[in-house]
Amino acid sequence: MPPTRVWVKQGLDSHRSAQVLLVPLGNIPPDVYAKYCEILRRFSTIPMQNLTAPGDWNRQNSALKHFNWSEGCFNFHFIDQDTTDGGLSDWEDYQAYRRVLGAIGVVHFPSCEGGRADFKELEKQFNQVVAGYKHVHATRMFAFGHSFEQGDYPDILDPQRDIVFPPEQEFEGGGSTTELHMAVSLYDVAVSIIKNLAADIKTWRSSASPPSAAGRAVAVLRGNNDAAPPLTSWYEREEVLSDSKNAKRRVGRLHKWIGDTCLLLGSPKDALEHYSQSMSETKASTDPLWHAGCLEGYAACLSAMSDADHPTVHGDQALALLKDMAKDKELERAGQEGSSTWTVLAEAVVSEKCEEALAVFSRHPPLGSLEVELCFKTARFHACAQPTPRVSGDAASSALRRRVSRGANAPPRTLGDGSTGERCGLLDGRSGSVDRSVSGCLVWCIIRELVANSDDKVGSGGKGRQQ
Repeated sequence: MPPTRVWVKQGLDSHRSAQVLLVPLGNIPPDVYAKYCEILRRFSTIPMQNLTAPGDWNRQNSALKHFNWSEGCFNFHFIDQDTTDGGLSDWEDYQAYRRVLGAIGVVHFPSCEGGRADFKELEKQFNQVVAGYKHVHATRMFAFGHSFEQGDYPDILDPQRDIVFPPEQEFEGGGSTTELHMAVSLYDVAVSIIKNLAADIKTWRSSASPPSAAGRAVAVLRGNNDAAPPLTSWYEREEVLSDSKNAKRRVGRLHKWIGDTCLLLGSPKDALEHYSQSMSETKASTDPLWHAGCLEGYAACLSAMSDADHPTVHGDQALALLKDMAKDKELERAGQEGSSTWTVLAEAVVSEKCEEALAVFSRHPPLGSLEVELCFKTARFHACAQPTPRVSGDAASSALRRRVSRGANAPPRTLGDGSTGERCGLLDGRSGSVDRSVSGCLVWCIIRELVANSDDKVGSGGKGRQQ
């Protein structure tokens, strides 16, 4: 049966956010756990310049040509075990951002028996939970509330993993000791994930390079390399690796997967190059699902590079590529509007690539969950675009008008908890195809609401919302 879990709350920026699982350990009360989770989520976006490159990081030997420790940002997406908007996914072997790459256990000393934490028991509890997430790169246990005045340091098992926080004290200018130490600890987690993913990419790139790239891609899959990407999803049946067409497909898929990973670790310019290569390969080898994934990833790259809060210097090469993809009318509009050429063209190309991907998904009923999710991502991108929200609203309506076949003006059905498309009425439980009368209605209502808010702000002299 096809998967029906739909992540309706995510956007294109989700493609560049590493999922990290939060696990309550011991007898921590729900309100205390929620408090620490809220503090953790304040650090969901970390400017790259706040991170320190590992001592053994060598740019010359890196597989990332454009990665820069002083440009852009690294993003976390903190999730719980019972989250309805992330976690385990049937599509984790198709889109890298759906994998859980880190896990943090949250311990509260005062809630432990006798105010003391048995780290052996906590480790056992933590490992039991994390065992279900096979792609975790970094694990930590954050222990809060220990009073060092007692004079006894807790008996931790692994000083690299188990972090004991000092008693919380508020600063006069705002913030606290907990936030300060948490930031440093999360910086370390981010660097660990970047380092591990970069090492994987170095292995994969050697398999995607000519000559005999197809043969090398097959060799990676047949070898004993645990880091090798699967390059297949539940949707595809087992393929014969010796078949030349399938071997060529592997090369295109490998470039797409490397692009996904580059975007996750904070290098959208590297990702853009791999997506461009993959789009050519997957189109030539008639690989529609992975071609659509390239289109969606490409759009996510442009969205990341257009982030006003953490800008990426796109460079002349990327701008030239964007101009080649843009239509004449968009080039003309770029010269007329006050916004930068990059901003106008990026928005237009994002719309085009998302629409192309949606067209592919719509032709394959089992891909209904991917179609619904991309509808929401596209709607959010355009409705929140800067600095021309009114134009963006028109673009969103145009891009998604074909998704609406019936019920455009009817009120949407409730999403419930949003955990599964079948439960909230987005998917047909038997075929996995999209119920367009419902999905179209939901997306259309989101567009109308967000664009209306943007128009109200424009009319009052304000600015539209940022993504």
